[in-house]
Amino acid sequence: MLTSKVIRNIFLFAAILVFEIMMIKSAIATYEVRWWPVAEGEIVSSKIVRVITGRSSTGRINDVVYKYTVNGKTYTSKGIRRLSPEYIEPAYAAAMAKIWYVGAPVKVYYSPSNPSEAYLQYNLDAGNLAVTLVPLCFLVCIAWDTVTLLKGDSTTYPSLGLNHNSK
Repeated sequence: MLTSKVIRNIFLFAAILVFEIMMIKSAIATYEVRWWPVAEGEIVSSKIVRVITGRSSTGRINDVVYKYTVNGKTYTSKGIRRLSPEYIEPAYAAAMAKIWYVGAPVKVYYSPSNPSEAYLQYNLDAGNLAVTLVPLCFLVCIAWDTVTLLKGDSTTYPSLGLNHNSK
């Protein structure tokens, strides 16, 4: 019998699953840059821009412009990492500014189908991985809870905060 708890779990599961699919697609799009062709490039300009991201918090943007050549044509780009957050921690911005100084040589990953789309990094950061992996834990818990409800087991699971004895 489908109780209100089972129906709630089905809707929660569906919502988190849709979110998880979007996050996995985003992670794949970010990571696929790894297999793009690489061109040697050079930093043309580099500065750290301070940005107010909230009432009391500030973020930094590495405003980096670089040039690179593909098949005899020179391109310029500002892309650092595909689908990455624009604002970063001040310490990370400062570390990147030391690496991406004007005149510094860089490896540029460019799209084989559109060489004007280019990035300096292809990796996923810890935040991207957490946002991708944490919902999987919720999906497993919701699935377990739903199966338990459907089986009619009236056991209490305090570690999950689930009490199937209460209506």
